[in-house]
Amino acid sequence: MMASTKVNENLRNKILNDEVQFEKTFKELKTKLFEKENEINRLKHDSSITKDQLQTMVEKYQSCKKELESTQITCEKWVESCKGYELMLEKQIKSNVKFSNGFRKNDQTSENTTENEVGLVEVIPTNLVGQEIKVTNINGKEIV
Repeated sequence: MMASTKVNENLRNKILNDEVQFEKTFKELKTKLFEKENEINRLKHDSSITKDQLQTMVEKYQSCKKELESTQITCEKWVESCKGYELMLEKQIKSNVKFSNGFRKNDQTSENTTENEVGLVEVIPTNLVGQEIKVTNINGKEIV
């Protein structure tokens, strides 16, 4: 009888140890599941934000594309215009013509000032209707 009691006691202890190990493993799995669900929710949120950002970028692209098409200016015309503008500025510099707010260092001024400023010219691109065209970088921020 003593042997069967000893066996029963050993079996009860093994069952208790197995139950404790099961509960411990179950809690660990539950914690990991909770962490994964949180990660999935965070990724879904990030995905939603990225999708909205991409949609905004596509809309801005389409708007810019329509605005550029309305100007009826091709890249070749734009480059040609820029080259012509550079030539015009170069001729003005060589011909001692004063332009913009500043004067070159070799220009004489009648004001009592010792500071010379380099002349600045602002070019505002417009379409055929005369509306200002916003120039933006890749991220859609206006280039000043």
